[in-house]
Amino acid sequence: MLRAIGNAAAKAFHRHLWYFSEHLVGLAFFDDGVVAAVKEMVKNLQHLPKPKALKRLEGGIFNCQSPLDTFVTQRTAELFDVLVKDGQEQATSFLVKEPPDWSTYLTYLEMQEKARQMKVVNDCAERGIALVEEYNSTKDEEQRRYGKQFLLRQFPVATKATRMKLTAD
Repeated sequence: MLRAIGNAAAKAFHRHLWYFSEHLVGLAFFDDGVVAAVKEMVKNLQHLPKPKALKRLEGGIFNCQSPLDTFVTQRTAELFDVLVKDGQEQATSFLVKEPPDWSTYLTYLEMQEKARQMKVVNDCAERGIALVEEYNSTKDEEQRRYGKQFLLRQFPVATKATRMKLTAD
């Protein structure tokens, strides 16, 4: 029974790892809830990037027992450039120090604030909401009454490419 519950929980966690990448693992550097020992993964910024950028973890790639540092590579450092201009260069001021001392550096605090201001975006959900709003704004009563069939005819393949093509027409 416990094994079945554990497997179900692991599958649920795995479904939510779609956002996990070599870039985003670097956000852990700016989280006060992450202990200094884990932030020592900064040493792995010298590791070569994975042969194929992880845009989505597949199959057995992710093991819940794997420490975060196994996902930190040179590609992770690109996050610093996203946070501030010349971020990789500026980050060297605090990265060479011990993690508990990082908060004494203005560059670190600026990057941390930028990381905190980042918004989580779910493009799929936003496209769905836009589609529903577009549908609800229609004046044609017949389209609303037979909405499901109408939408299925309009978007037979529910992909971003299909949506973009139909929007461009």
